[in-house]
Amino acid sequence: MLEKVDSFLAEHHIDRHERIGVAFSGGSDSLALLLALAQLYEPHLLHVMYVQHHLRPD
Repeated sequence: MLEKVDSFLAEHHIDRHERIGVAFSGGSDSLALLLALAQLYEPHLLHVMYVQHHLRPD
């Protein structure tokens, strides 16, 4: 998965040395993306935004 995320970033010209924001809902998909980005980015460049959209009755 890490290679797929890295390839996606490269294909879309997203520089891993610039800040990036990622929305995090707490679900498994956004957690997987966040963990992958955390391995690819320096901590001070990764900005996480928690989003509670209330689509599920959790």
